[in-house]
Amino acid sequence: LRLWHWGGADRIAPDLGPALGVLAAAAVLYGSWQAIVQTRAKRMVAYSTVAQLGYVLLAFPLIAPEAFRAATLHLVAHGAAKAGMFLAVANLMHAVGSDRIAALRGVDRFRPIDVMAFSLAGVSLMGLPPSGGFLAKWSFLQAAWGQQAYGVVALLTVGSLAAAVYVFRAIATFCARPEPDDPVADPAEAHPVPRAAGLAALALALLAVTSGLAAEPWLSWLTSQAPAGGGP
Repeated sequence: LRLWHWGGADRIAPDLGPALGVLAAAAVLYGSWQAIVQTRAKRMVAYSTVAQLGYVLLAFPLIAPEAFRAATLHLVAHGAAKAGMFLAVANLMHAVGSDRIAALRGVDRFRPIDVMAFSLAGVSLMGLPPSGGFLAKWSFLQAAWGQQAYGVVALLTVGSLAAAVYVFRAIATFCARPEPDDPVADPAEAHPVPRAAGLAALALALLAVTSGLAAEPWLSWLTSQAPAGGGP
């Protein structure tokens, strides 16, 4: 990002920006689709990372201070949210002995903190207010709308809706009540998980959400540091 914005890469290789934008769209669409169809929670979260980091590439075709600010915000918010989500899934997998989403049905009965951490992290991934993910995507939308890059606006919308699909699908399973003959996610057979592990996942997810509530210092600093328009 720094080499691109401060090194004048937009003038040295002007055709590279749109090419990176195509890669961004490919990452968002492919990663989102793969996250939707996964049957294992770890792979779902991993493909979600492919999709979410695709947004960072949008800073290259959108040469604007808002795009630089959006990419930086997104890296911070996504880093906290995805770390919390991965840790929550690891805790659930350790408790149940499997990361298959179907095997985690009803796991909220005995791992509520991890399910809450997963859900809050999902709020930021979907870009819902007041999370840091919302501010990042809003900044991307501002940059795209100002440049009439309506394809980017559509990509942000589709990516956010796709994130809602795979996040809510997992949450619905975690909070579902097992059928009488369904042996999965039995609290009596759950392996113990340190309470600190669940609290750590929750703290990371809360950081991703609350980063949007205390965003003014971040936004002011990023605005002052954003490049004016390329060049060394």
